[in-house]
Amino acid sequence: PTRPQGVPYRGPENAVTYGKGAFPDGYARIVEPNHVAGAIAVEASPWIEDNLWLLETAARHEIMVAVIGNIDLLAPDFGVLLTRFARNSLFRGIRSGNLWGRDLAMSLSNPAVLDGLKQVAQAGLVFETGNPRIDLLEAVVRIGDAIPSLTIIIDHFPRFYPSAAERQRYDNVVSALAARPRVYIKISGGPDPFPANAGPHVPSFAQRLDEILKSWGSDRLLFGSDWPNVERTTPVLEEFALIQGYFSKRSRAEQAAFYAGNAVQAYQWQPRNAAQRELVSRSLSGS
Repeated sequence: PTRPQGVPYRGPENAVTYGKGAFPDGYARIVEPNHVAGAIAVEASPWIEDNLWLLETAARHEIMVAVIGNIDLLAPDFGVLLTRFARNSLFRGIRSGNLWGRDLAMSLSNPAVLDGLKQVAQAGLVFETGNPRIDLLEAVVRIGDAIPSLTIIIDHFPRFYPSAAERQRYDNVVSALAARPRVYIKISGGPDPFPANAGPHVPSFAQRLDEILKSWGSDRLLFGSDWPNVERTTPVLEEFALIQGYFSKRSRAEQAAFYAGNAVQAYQWQPRNAAQRELVSRSLSGS
């Protein structure tokens, strides 16, 4: 945020990062008590140059194992840009959805979107979506049908809860997504309030996680802190404590999958130090 041109997004105004910026070394210091071995940065800027900035920043800090970039699927030079950034081993995919004035569900009517996502799959990269709405989830089903080889990660899933009018569509789309083995759910963003239109009978955060686990099992759920954005409502260490409290009731194998193994499988990130090599080795051995 101190650059002359500023930044399109700098996180919540109540976080210290709003004025100083969010950097890997700052995150590493905050989460040190939780023994975090690796982190993945998801680009929040739609400026194409910031993909390179993020990759260069991540390269200087071993805690960063991957970067999810931001390339508009409707950009006329999408393929050229994707090929350029995919040469960097830290670049592991792109994110799009209901952000930066884009609308994934509406844009699927343009053949260029599926063409671009086919290129993502062919490059062995992942596609992340944000932020969840019922039409976005239905769009993911259509994308999964069109490109079965594409790994898709749905960000911030616990934050979304359907209104009464959406309930049947929601149940149908969850069943459809859960049946697709390459669709992962990211438990990220902390216990943010559900949207007002969800009605008065929404579940608690723990009950919401119960519902998600019942639908998906534990082999396609990923943990994401959503730092620094989570600081808008929940300090990140409180979020860690909340999640750990919930998953402490699950088996060691389920915890290992949720905190590390599933992310290794989904993102195919490569370790940069001994602690990360151990995580990958344990993930591949199923221990």
